[in-house]
Amino acid sequence: MAAFQKGRAKTGGRQADVPNKATADIREFARSILEHPEVRALTLRQAMAGELSDARWTLLMHYAYGKPKETVEHQGDTPITILLKRRGGDASS
Repeated sequence: MAAFQKGRAKTGGRQADVPNKATADIREFARSILEHPEVRALTLRQAMAGELSDARWTLLMHYAYGKPKETVEHQGDTPITILLKRRGGDASS
């Protein structure tokens, strides 16, 4: 394998905007569970009884249909400071 050369164009790999196979497989599996008639009936019964508070359902929905985009709006004159940490270290290194 050739050494990395600065300025060389990237070649090969998966095309942009194409999810990897594992992501597509888990999404299909999660959807098949959620769309199964018996699971749908059970979910409806639990929801109607007020028993559908398990975080596993939320996670399964995120896997199946994607997590909704989260946004934060800031109102006011005070600035917001965001500190980012590097993996395995702190922000100052």
